Amino acid sequence: MLLPQGVTPDTVIYLRRGQVVLSSTAVSGAEVSCAVRGPDTLLGLELLLSQPMPYQVWALTDVAFCTLERAQTEAWLGDRTTPAGAALTYALEEASRRVGERQALQGPARRRVARFLLQQSQTDAGGEPFETPHVVLAGMLGMRPETLSRAFAELRAAGVLARGRAVRVANPTRLQELAE
Repeated sequence: MLLPQGVTPDTVIYLRRGQVVLSSTAVSGAEVSCAVRGPDTLLGLELLLSQPMPYQVWALTDVAFCTLERAQTEAWLGDRTTPAGAALTYALEEASRRVGERQALQGPARRRVARFLLQQSQTDAGGEPFETPHVVLAGMLGMRPETLSRAFAELRAAGVLARGRAVRVANPTRLQELAE
């Protein structure tokens, strides 16, 4: 294994030759995503954001790679307060969000909806009900609007959502359980 999932890397790896597999596993141990990368790939850039790896990296073939420690990487990339440095930071943050969004589309509809609502409840300062149109939310979560409605009904029946038309979390603890 070149880089483990869930650990903040201490080096950046530049893959010169060969292929690696990037694989993410859920808490249950089930694989939720898998991708293959080849030469000219940078791995472990999460260290620049002090974030844990959202995937693990394994050599798929014989590989040749170079590594850079954090200080070397930061010196190589230059000052992060410059416009180019800020753009790099924003690009890395966006890439990190996209990994999370792809992983959130895995699993049964009820679990996907629960994960989304959990994320919204953690970022919503006012505790207001979620008001995105169902057709938009269904598209975001990779399902049909009818499937989304059934998932909401299941979450209401489980006591997670308050009764009524508005989508309001009534039991955050149960929502957390169903999201995992």
